[in-house]
Amino acid sequence: MIAYLRGKLIFKGQKSCLIATAGGVGYEVFLSGRGMQDLPESGQELEIYIYTVVREDTLDLYGFFTWEERETFSVLLGIPKLGPKLALAVLNCFTPTQLSQLVAREDEKALVAVPGIGIK
Repeated sequence: MIAYLRGKLIFKGQKSCLIATAGGVGYEVFLSGRGMQDLPESGQELEIYIYTVVREDTLDLYGFFTWEERETFSVLLGIPKLGPKLALAVLNCFTPTQLSQLVAREDEKALVAVPGIGIK
């Protein structure tokens, strides 16, 4: 499992970026909107924590600038019917600290603000 990457930012897309390691291998990494905003300029070095999702037909890498964010993503994936894209949407709306406070307060209404999460 890939858990960490250090390399040069080659390309920024709308939902992902391309990171080339010193060995010359390029990895596409999906990030939240907030994570995309935190990317350095193309050509700059960066370090990023990775959560690897392996499925029958795909291998996707999801990137986070803090370990806490990566761990929160992992916990979100444990929720039934909540996949990686929706987990990224949650992390785009809330920091891990904000999310834990919402859960502690059982504030379901705040979670409805996340695109893709309904009242159910």
